[in-house]
Amino acid sequence: MQRLHTKPLTQGLISTRELKAEVFELWNWMHESNLAQVQVENFKPEVRRLFGDLRLKHTWEKAYSHFFVGWLIACIFDGDTYFKVLDPSKWTD
Repeated sequence: MQRLHTKPLTQGLISTRELKAEVFELWNWMHESNLAQVQVENFKPEVRRLFGDLRLKHTWEKAYSHFFVGWLIACIFDGDTYFKVLDPSKWTD
């Protein structure tokens, strides 16, 4: 029986460097949404601890999903953020 090989969703769509920048932004937003003091030096160790090897694009894809959902959940519990950020009528793109 042959094994099914799936492709990552971001394959060819975004560079690893751009993905890392997006993950950092989400990580920062998530911690600020929880009213935490953000310390930039904790970013890479946290991603490494949660998802493994920082050289792999798949690691950054998992981190993006994790931090996006964490930030989204924090926003859902904060009504002001929901209406300021997540209101689709105010999206520009």
